[in-house]
Amino acid sequence: MFQVHGIDAAEKVVVRKQLRRGQVMRFFKAVPPCLVGMEACATAHYWARELTKLGHQVRLMPAKDVKAYVKRNKNDAADAEAICEAVRHPTMRFVEVKSAEQQGRLMQHRKPCGSSNAKEHVPRDVLLTNIMLDDRRDRLKLLALLRAATRTMDRSTQ
Repeated sequence: MFQVHGIDAAEKVVVRKQLRRGQVMRFFKAVPPCLVGMEACATAHYWARELTKLGHQVRLMPAKDVKAYVKRNKNDAADAEAICEAVRHPTMRFVEVKSAEQQGRLMQHRKPCGSSNAKEHVPRDVLLTNIMLDDRRDRLKLLALLRAATRTMDRSTQ
């Protein structure tokens, strides 16, 4: 589920809406180009690329930086409102949107969650599922990059 919180130029709330994954692109196609803020995570980079194609200006922010703007109970609606406020703050730090290729390269060096042993590996298919469930072509491209990188790494260790 995605929570949308939108305001107009007068900072009046014009939309508070929960969307399913399949509704996100339809919703943003119907909205005139605007500033869209999201917490930075692997899937946010995918959505940022897609929303940018529609003409929206997308800014990704570290979740720890957005946390300070949450005014009440931690829930999706409160988080969306906090993101809406944080994205307009002049001193907010933003994360650059990564391409599918950049995400693939980063995943080669990522340690599994909760792992203290850098030699432990998470199956590549699991990583792909966590990165981009929504675009099969990006997922296949990323898988090809990971396979090529694995072959290169295997050759360099022989």
